[in-house]
Amino acid sequence: ILNIFPRSSLSKQNVILMNSVGKIDKDYNGEDDHIKLILFNLGNQKAVFKKGERIAQFELARTYPRCQCQSTSISL
Repeated sequence: ILNIFPRSSLSKQNVILMNSVGKIDKDYNGEDDHIKLILFNLGNQKAVFKKGERIAQFELARTYPRCQCQSTSISL
């Protein structure tokens, strides 16, 4: 799983990543294999970003298969 977080520099322009944290799972098939982000401008001024400017950071998280097992009793 790839977790996507906004960079703190976005807050300088009053811009946030729409869903705060994004997740991309192993089945992702995006258009042209690009990752696109939805940003929301909370300010009154136009937010301008230069090509190549960093607006997000990614974290690759390892996933493990789940154990499909049944229990006959539960102890609390």
